[in-house]
Amino acid sequence: MPEPLDQKTVHDNLRQWHYWWLITFSLLLIITFVYYLPLRFLYQASTGDHNEMIDEHREDISADTHEDAMDAHVEDMPGGDDHGGGHGETVFHEEGDILEGLVSVFSAFPLPAQTGATTTFEFFVNEKPDTTPVLSGALEIEHEKLMHVIGVRSDMNEFFHIHPTETERAGVFSVNQNFSKPGVYKIWSEVKQNDTIHVFGHPELFVRGEGMESEKQVSFERHAVVGDYQVFLQQGTMAKNVPTHLSFDVHDVFAEDVLLDDYLGAKMHLAIIKDDLTQLIHTHPGSDSIEGADDHHAFSPVISKAYAHGEENESSAPVPSTHEESIEFTVEFPEAGLYKAFAQFRPHGIDIPPEEALVAAFWIEVKDIPKTTISPWWMLLIGSLILIVIVSTYVKKYIGEEKV
Repeated sequence: MPEPLDQKTVHDNLRQWHYWWLITFSLLLIITFVYYLPLRFLYQASTGDHNEMIDEHREDISADTHEDAMDAHVEDMPGGDDHGGGHGETVFHEEGDILEGLVSVFSAFPLPAQTGATTTFEFFVNEKPDTTPVLSGALEIEHEKLMHVIGVRSDMNEFFHIHPTETERAGVFSVNQNFSKPGVYKIWSEVKQNDTIHVFGHPELFVRGEGMESEKQVSFERHAVVGDYQVFLQQGTMAKNVPTHLSFDVHDVFAEDVLLDDYLGAKMHLAIIKDDLTQLIHTHPGSDSIEGADDHHAFSPVISKAYAHGEENESSAPVPSTHEESIEFTVEFPEAGLYKAFAQFRPHGIDIPPEEALVAAFWIEVKDIPKTTISPWWMLLIGSLILIVIVSTYVKKYIGEEKV
């Protein structure tokens, strides 16, 4: 007859198995939190960078293909053969602050500007302090134009993007503009020289006429109807100094996908303007619109803050899924506050002049969210060390109690 097991022996065996189970569990925690999760995080980060490189490569291929098709047209134009495939550094100016170097001097006539009448804009591109005219041959083409001009009314309800052409007078570019509504307008112009984009903010222009000079209403609707088309905006976290992804989908009235033709060498042009008119971002698809990036145009403060915000209106419209014709942007906002995004696009086959595009507008609220100073890898490491300390303390306490 087998001898009965001693209770102390059984207890010692159980304690030994319990001890090794705790050791195994501790090793599993160490492997998971110190090795596997950090390694997985680094792998995903590197994969993301690789995907971004692939996307940039695809954009380069697309740009090269488009450039080949445009060569015959562009070679006959002054200022080189760049239509937007390569972008240089961007320098920001206020016209009145420039005492030396390149400047664009804005004038309008007749004054005062009136609604319903043609107002002529002139931009005298010259070098200070000698006011030496800069000829078109010394400038470079950016997105198929030697000069881009963006304007907006103070309430953000009126927007235009036009392109002055060279006149017979040296250094002078001119374009006609018809205002439909009165109010105060802020105007910016940009030219490219020596692979550097110069953006100039000009004094505001007052336009007289019948009607309200400001009718500011803020709505955060993410669905805009433009004629026979509807545009949906999907966005990431909107925070100051954080890269933000903006995705635009264009559909017809039947919610079918719409193909887009190129407008000035890009599927879409995006101008984002702060509601106090102190910041402007002018960018194009596929570019990293952040500080120091190729397609980012922003401005320092130019006029005092004025108009109060309207009531917010949260969107309830359904957002369609992303598809092949989604237009992607990456934008970094330099300041918190309210912005309005103006997305210009040309649906395939639309019957409008070649120089024109449809515009979908969206209000954007950017918050001042402090960036975390601890990376996810360090957070995982600290968390795993805390768990290991807790488990180790429990094992030590358990072994101490058993010895007693």
